[in-house]
Amino acid sequence: MDIAANILERLIEAGFLLALPWPAWRLAMFRPFRYQGSKKAIALAGLLAAYSLLVVAMAIFTPALLRMLAILALFIAIGLIGWMWHGSSRGRRALPGKFEILPWGPYLDHRFYQRQAERYGPIFKTGSTLPCPSLRPTVCIVGHKAGLDLLRQHDDALQLWPPAPFSLLFPKGFLRYMNQDDHPVYNHLFRSAFSPNFLSGCSTAIDAEATNALSRMAADAKSGQADGVKPRPYLDQMLFAIFARVLFGIQPGSDAFTRLLPLYQQVNIPRLTLRSSRKRAQENLGRLTDFLVQEAQRDQADCGHSVSLLSEIARVNPTKFDDPTILGNLIFMLESGCNDVGGLLMWILKHLGDHPEWMERLQDQTPCPQNLRSLADRIVSETLRLEQSEYLHRKAIRDLDFGDYVIPKGWLIRICIRDGHQDSQVFKDPAKFDPDRFIDRKFSHIEYAPFGLFRHMCVGDRLTHEITCTFLAALAKSYALEATKDGPPEHTRFHWAPNPEFRLRLTTKD
Repeated sequence: MDIAANILERLIEAGFLLALPWPAWRLAMFRPFRYQGSKKAIALAGLLAAYSLLVVAMAIFTPALLRMLAILALFIAIGLIGWMWHGSSRGRRALPGKFEILPWGPYLDHRFYQRQAERYGPIFKTGSTLPCPSLRPTVCIVGHKAGLDLLRQHDDALQLWPPAPFSLLFPKGFLRYMNQDDHPVYNHLFRSAFSPNFLSGCSTAIDAEATNALSRMAADAKSGQADGVKPRPYLDQMLFAIFARVLFGIQPGSDAFTRLLPLYQQVNIPRLTLRSSRKRAQENLGRLTDFLVQEAQRDQADCGHSVSLLSEIARVNPTKFDDPTILGNLIFMLESGCNDVGGLLMWILKHLGDHPEWMERLQDQTPCPQNLRSLADRIVSETLRLEQSEYLHRKAIRDLDFGDYVIPKGWLIRICIRDGHQDSQVFKDPAKFDPDRFIDRKFSHIEYAPFGLFRHMCVGDRLTHEITCTFLAALAKSYALEATKDGPPEHTRFHWAPNPEFRLRLTTKD
């Protein structure tokens, strides 16, 4: 009887200890976390495996030590429960919602924040999420007006979050993270350079790369891939070529383009962390910026006019030609542009596959370029509304009085712009894919804000539309599209995306 009781006690203690780090196990196995930092995921999985082996070994060989560890773990668990209770902020002006440590709902439910808003109201709390998981509670705001009110009322008490490691490598940082003095200067400079005239001058190069990518997709689908092709690799290659040409004037296929790729890869923006070697990263960045300045000077001398955004900035303000902050921002735009525009194009292709009637309408407009562009622009706008809109993260650096609630100091804040586009009072049948909703109505910025709110909005909105609309026009003119394989959407590092197994087949139009 004593032996059976001892075995049962060991099993209970070991089971409790093995179950305690279950959230960390789920984090280590979670695809976006592995993508964000594979070394971190491997290290965490290795640490958890070693911990599990240690618990099993203690259960077999040192049961007394196992009991001591179980008691210590029990106190830790009680402390975590107390922290969660504190995070629930149960005062009279407490925020509704449920605070969880490392919540999984945002990564398992494509409409998580929308459903939480329907349950608790437009302002609620949850646990912190990627790209900045921590033990801090997060206040979520669904509704553009409320989000804009918070940004305006408490601008001086909201810290941009999470810190961007790459932004620390050049003097004034990435545009979105600049302070209130520097941001207006650089924001105006970039927006002036992204002029309609400059973008129209890039349309031929964008069309050439889109046509090339579509041709390769169709050829590969025809040459033996019966279930179609995964479009993302083709889109990534196309977008890198487009952004290299638009931002720096480097032509795909040139010697400069061949030299650009390894220099860019050495900077390795996706793998930079706050603990990365700052010296090595700055050395790699320095080599890349020196190369880009040399190429831009050569092109400017040969052509005598703006052939890239960098040279257009130099035309607007000659003193900024070799500004390290300008160059650093352009390099980061190359990275973020490929990721974000690639994600948007994936959603566009998925919606056209799910709703072939819109692909047919797009093809019907090919005889009239103006109508084709108008419909393409509406398809892009509707896809942005439903899927690829920005979200804003901030951190409260003091207690904030906001409406009926108090947001405690240190809490994180997420303004859920994509979910704000599901307001049925603004968008009729908001879950429906309906590009024609943009025909007769021009939505205000408070109603429709896919590129962000307030001061730190994305400056690449017009370029995004130029690339995606040109891609759609090239697709409609020459190809029919069929989705051949799909699955549920999946959360990536920053956004939801179509299933990684999403495939399509392009066939040449008769």
